[in-house]
Amino acid sequence: MLWLATATAVVSGISVGLSIPILRARVPDVPNERSSHEQATPRGGGLGVLVGVVFCLGVGAFARDGQLPVGLVVGAVALAAIGFLDDVRSLPVRVRLAGQLAAASSLVVGTSTAGPLSAWLTLVSVVFIAGFTNAFNFMDGINGISGVAACISGIWYAAWGATAGNSLLVVVGVGIAASAAGFLLWNVGGRIFLGDVGSYVLGGLLAFCCLLGWRAGDMSWWVAGAPLVIYVVDTTWTMGRRALTGHQIGVAHRDHVYQQLTARGESHLKTSLMVGAFITFCCGAAWLGRSAEVATLAAWTVAAATYVALPRLLDRAVGERA
Repeated sequence: MLWLATATAVVSGISVGLSIPILRARVPDVPNERSSHEQATPRGGGLGVLVGVVFCLGVGAFARDGQLPVGLVVGAVALAAIGFLDDVRSLPVRVRLAGQLAAASSLVVGTSTAGPLSAWLTLVSVVFIAGFTNAFNFMDGINGISGVAACISGIWYAAWGATAGNSLLVVVGVGIAASAAGFLLWNVGGRIFLGDVGSYVLGGLLAFCCLLGWRAGDMSWWVAGAPLVIYVVDTTWTMGRRALTGHQIGVAHRDHVYQQLTARGESHLKTSLMVGAFITFCCGAAWLGRSAEVATLAAWTVAAATYVALPRLLDRAVGERA
């Protein structure tokens, strides 16, 4: 799949680059007091990511068996459409959530190759995909973080798919990783943001891969969920703290762990790489403990505790050096 990954990255990178002048005029992200950037920057770079993903799915389907996973494509495009509308004009929460659930339903249908689902498991799967889509969106607040996370996670699923002979998982994983890599070429320098259109697509597809790998029996639940752990921990920890302290969960803020790291002076790239390192650790722990659930959970617990305490640990280290 190396040739497909390379072609997808090129298609994504070119698509993102061509979209910059158009999006700069139509979808500018003007900084405010909660922003992590200082200059108006176009958002919506996820449109190029979507082009890369669809390209990969189409070429990959031809290479596999000639059958395009229609439910998967429809779900990805639907998430992109909802996200882009939200980028252009802020959608009401109910409208946004309804659209996400509908798109998630299409993605669940896309896992039908792994067999039928019961009614309750279908519902849980739809909520899971929509929930992680929002978690991924919440975490998309600095340059590089979403691209790094998507690259690592996509490679994880593609590698597992190749090991297990699950060609659909391979193609989707390659599409995620390569499209994110093409976007990173423009995003690391701050020339364009992913936008809701991109974070919805990447978040939804990563949740799809997790569900597909688990349903197909190729991955235990902890192996399938390994790349998602840190994003779930950061989002849950942050939202829980805000709820307990009386803050509104839905209001924009800068309380996520990664935002605390940038607030203390860490660069976007360094923070993104630190988050990527924790994601890689969780994947490594799942690999080493793939037949030992307890050991994997113990390693994740240590990683989660260290991650949420990271801003304080770094402050303490600086204080001791001073």
